Amino acid sequence: MTLKLSVLGFFVSSILPLSFKGCSDLRAPVLNLSLFCPTRFHYHPPVPLSPDARNSRALAVLRIGVGLFFLIFAQYKILSTEFTLHGGFQFWIKKFLTEGGAYPFMVSTLRNFVLSHATPLAFLVAYG
Repeated sequence: MTLKLSVLGFFVSSILPLSFKGCSDLRAPVLNLSLFCPTRFHYHPPVPLSPDARNSRALAVLRIGVGLFFLIFAQYKILSTEFTLHGGFQFWIKKFLTEGGAYPFMVSTLRNFVLSHATPLAFLVAYG
């Protein structure tokens, strides 16, 4: 029986090299497949971020959020002609004036200048 195991061991060792490399915590020879070695996977605890890195990450998240916010509110102005050519801009300005949402110093400018030049200003608002 011992002879059979030693012959089998010789056969396996001639096909697959045995070594201790990379696995110093195991006492017996191991196949040189470092996948099975527990020291193969090195765990490093997460490094705490510095205040500068945290600020940079927070500003990046804020900029992405504001960009998405503007994208959501700009898509109906850019993708359709309702806002620019078919009175959407004028509708919102008139609604703003009738519901009393405009400051008193803005009312004359909105009525006299903005509504009289509504189409070019609508394109400026949509694409600017």
